[in-house]
Amino acid sequence: MKLDNNKMQSILQKASGGFTLVELTVVLLIIGILASVLIPVVSNRVTDAKYTQAQADVAKIETALSAYELDTQAYPPTGIQNLTKFLLHGPTGNISTAPKQWHGPYLEVKEDRLYNNGTLGDLSDDILLDPWGNSYSYVYYSDYSSVGTERTDFRGTGFEQFYNLRTFQIYSKGKNGATNSFPYAGTESDDVNNWYGDERQRP
Repeated sequence: MKLDNNKMQSILQKASGGFTLVELTVVLLIIGILASVLIPVVSNRVTDAKYTQAQADVAKIETALSAYELDTQAYPPTGIQNLTKFLLHGPTGNISTAPKQWHGPYLEVKEDRLYNNGTLGDLSDDILLDPWGNSYSYVYYSDYSSVGTERTDFRGTGFEQFYNLRTFQIYSKGKNGATNSFPYAGTESDDVNNWYGDERQRP
C-alpha cells in the first residue's frame, strides 16, 4: 500500500512537531512526583550530615581543650570567644606573644567556620561556628562553682546546679538555633553536646 505525498508529509510533520500538551503534562507530573519524593530525602541527608559534623566538632574541641590543659595547666575561661581565642591564637590573642608553654593552635578550623565578633582583623574576637552557622557554647565548670557543688545527671529527678559531670561543657544549639535556659542549656532534643550520647530523637 502506497502513501501519497500529502499523507506522508502530514505524518512527518506530526513526528517532528514535538510533544503534545498531554505528553508535556504527563512529563511534568512525573517530575513533580519525583521531586516530592527526593527533596525530603536529600534534606534529611543534609541534616544528618550536619549533626554528624557537629558531633565531630565537639569531640575535636574536647581533645583540643585536653591538650591545652596539659600544656598550660588551665582551661580557657567560660565563653566561646575565649575558647576560640585561647585555642587558636593563645591567651593574649596573638600567637607571637603567647606564653612559652602554649603550643597551639590546638584546632584546625576553616575560615567559613569562624565569625569575627569584634574589630575587623582582630583575630582574638573570632568565635567558632557550628554547621548551622550559629556559635558553639562553652562553659568551664569552675566558673559556676559558687552556685553549688552538688551535681546530678539531668536525666535524673534531682535539680542540678551544673548538669555536665565533666570539667567543661560544649554544645551546639542544633538545627533550630535555640536551647533551654540555664541550668538546662544544651539539653533540647536537637542540641549536640559533650556529656551524653546521641540517643535523642531529633526533629
